[in-house]
Amino acid sequence: MIIRVPNHKRLNPKLWNGDGSLRPETYNVINNIVVSAISSLSTFSKIPVDLEKDIVDVVLCGSSASYFYKKYSDLDIKIVVRPDRYLKKMNIETYKVFSKFVSSHFVKKYSPSVCGISVDVGIVGETLEIEKYSFNQKKWLIKPTRLTSDEIKYIRKRTRIYYLAMRKMIKSILKDKNRYKEAGELYGYMRTRRKQSWDERFYNRTPFSLAFSYLSHDVFFKKLLKAQEIYIKNMMTDINCNPS
Repeated sequence: MIIRVPNHKRLNPKLWNGDGSLRPETYNVINNIVVSAISSLSTFSKIPVDLEKDIVDVVLCGSSASYFYKKYSDLDIKIVVRPDRYLKKMNIETYKVFSKFVSSHFVKKYSPSVCGISVDVGIVGETLEIEKYSFNQKKWLIKPTRLTSDEIKYIRKRTRIYYLAMRKMIKSILKDKNRYKEAGELYGYMRTRRKQSWDERFYNRTPFSLAFSYLSHDVFFKKLLKAQEIYIKNMMTDINCNPS
């Protein structure tokens, strides 16, 4: 397959002006998404949320906040809250699980988007050292930069290696029904590995993220999850047919 590494001359014009500032027409939409997400946080935690005191910042990041965006890239919105407000009632691990649940629930229920670009909302206690724009301060905290030709070649090569290796693992499970029980574990591992890659340097995390994206759009993950579904159904059928 052909690995394409986007490297645009300007940021996504659906979201950004030519000078890198956020387009005014997108501001209100993003603000509404943030307010709705925080309302979900308040509802599930049963703790009133003060938009001014409890939100440290709202950060825009991901491919759509870089020169590295693709046609189907989404926009990552990280709502940085004061974790101490919630840790009074929860330990740190419970809080992490809770905030992740609220984020995924909100995205699944409302499918938020900005100018046709899908949005992934995260409620976090801190943000990574990646390219990011402060929605509250209306400025770049870490400005995005364009890739050099050597960087593009490196990313393209590493992406292909990851893609072929991951595809091989998936195919080995799909062709053997006795291994369908491994489908969910492999998918979970790949998702976790993708998340962990965001803590790494740009040239390490980007190839894995790109390979993950290509596999997703080539419906390999859909097939993998279907295999997991078949395994679970067969297991439940065996239990019902052979009660203890």
